[in-house]
Amino acid sequence: MVDSQKIGRFILEKRKVLGYTQQQLAELLGVTNKAVSKWETGEGLPDISLFPVLSEVLGVSVDELLRGGVAAGDWEAQGGSLPGADSIMLHRYQLVRQIEKFK
Repeated sequence: MVDSQKIGRFILEKRKVLGYTQQQLAELLGVTNKAVSKWETGEGLPDISLFPVLSEVLGVSVDELLRGGVAAGDWEAQGGSLPGADSIMLHRYQLVRQIEKFK
């Protein structure tokens, strides 16, 4: 069963790590900041069609989004550490470049 509270906390956590505001994340996804707020509080979930792009924006898999976190095996495969500031900035840069191609 899908836990909207857990997924919401995970989205919030990932958004903050990447340094996005709710408004910035909303603009990247083409939704309102109220929608993002509802997801993060567990009052709702993103439309299923948004999961692939949301996972890309947040730098996680769709599976991780649906679980609301990284599984223990995935964590170990990642070396058991959080991404550093350099890798986060690189991810943001690459994401912005990809989004610019679609505009």
